[in-house]
Amino acid sequence: MNSRVKVLLVDDLKENLLALEGLLGRDDVEIIKAKSGTEALDLLMAHEFALALIDVQMPGMSGFELAEFMRGTNKTKKVPIIFVSATAKNPNFSFKGYERGAVDFLLKPLDTHAVKSKVNIFIELFLQKKELKTQLETITRNQSELDAKAAELEKLNAALCQVNSKLELSLREVRLLNDDLEQFAFIASHDLKEPLRTIHSFLQLLQRKNEGKFDPESVEYLQFALGGASRMTQLISDLLEYASAGMSPFKPQSVDCNEVLESAIQNLALLIAETKSEIVKEPLPTVLGDKTQLIQLFQNLLTNAIKFRGDKSPTIRVAGTSLEKEWVLAVSDNGMGIPKDAQKRIFVLFQRLNTRSEIDGSGIGLAVCKRIVERHGGRIRVESELGKGSTFHFAISNSGPSLVEGVAGASGEMKIEEIGGTLWEEPQVTDPHFESDQENP
Repeated sequence: MNSRVKVLLVDDLKENLLALEGLLGRDDVEIIKAKSGTEALDLLMAHEFALALIDVQMPGMSGFELAEFMRGTNKTKKVPIIFVSATAKNPNFSFKGYERGAVDFLLKPLDTHAVKSKVNIFIELFLQKKELKTQLETITRNQSELDAKAAELEKLNAALCQVNSKLELSLREVRLLNDDLEQFAFIASHDLKEPLRTIHSFLQLLQRKNEGKFDPESVEYLQFALGGASRMTQLISDLLEYASAGMSPFKPQSVDCNEVLESAIQNLALLIAETKSEIVKEPLPTVLGDKTQLIQLFQNLLTNAIKFRGDKSPTIRVAGTSLEKEWVLAVSDNGMGIPKDAQKRIFVLFQRLNTRSEIDGSGIGLAVCKRIVERHGGRIRVESELGKGSTFHFAISNSGPSLVEGVAGASGEMKIEEIGGTLWEEPQVTDPHFESDQENP
């Protein structure tokens, strides 16, 4: 592509054209010559010129007439014109040239330095104009692309808003469904307790009235029935406890965790005494939370530590650590420990690590712990090694449970506010579709 600047020379005398060409010649300038006004018009239509040097007195079409044609055509009306004339100095002649749109008027013999300087100025102005035009086209093109991208982004935002609206609607439906399920579980469990109590009572009455009358096989069957009724009663009680952890009104207040732990220990006094458990208490913080649920939380964690004590007498340590925005409390034991591949799923409902014949339990206790901690805007996890005990960490925010978000849903569940901390690298798994081998009270 030819990027040289074009300059038009118009003169009816060949020697004048050659002289000007020799004077103005540059590597970056292409000189195009015309011997008449008519020829010059054809060239002006075919090329883009930075400047036209036109002789005034030419046969046929004069330089003034050529200038008038140029100024009347859109393509050529902005081409700078310098008139060249051999006529003696005549002010009226010069004025006539300026009236035709000339930017300058040169008289022969030409001052070579002046001519070259003026022509160079117009060439530089032309180059600057082209550069500005290129920049403007680039800006316009970029603006068009930005407008197109903005329109596309607006469409994406509209689609995202629509998806978010559907998601919010789905979440509300899920919350309502969860609330209905929790209420159903609560009511069903409550209504099942009385018939089970009646069955258990009559089985005990049957056992007492016929003591010594049944054969060994019948006695074994009766024991199976009593055991099943007892386990079902405990399971229903645990289900009621789990449902209550999500349905009961959440009333956060300033709670001294030392008092909470002491209440949990008193509730478990008989179990602690029977198992000769040692509870080591370090100073604990005061947090914003629900006192009743925090007592249940500590009670479940202590019960879990005692139940899975192994062959040694349980030693349980309860401590608290202050981080930037939260308290992290820990309940450690010297018990059986938990396999590493099971640690991500131990808080799922109905999961057990041991069979019922080995250690009794419903597989609900740690799920209750997780629900209570989450209602307080926190998280819970475990660190454990087989044969070396377990440590349950749970975090509670210094400012309370998601006070900005408030209560979400009829069940009173608080939204969890994520707070950073080095103790929370492993994600918690809440998928209920695991085998029922969970360690739970």
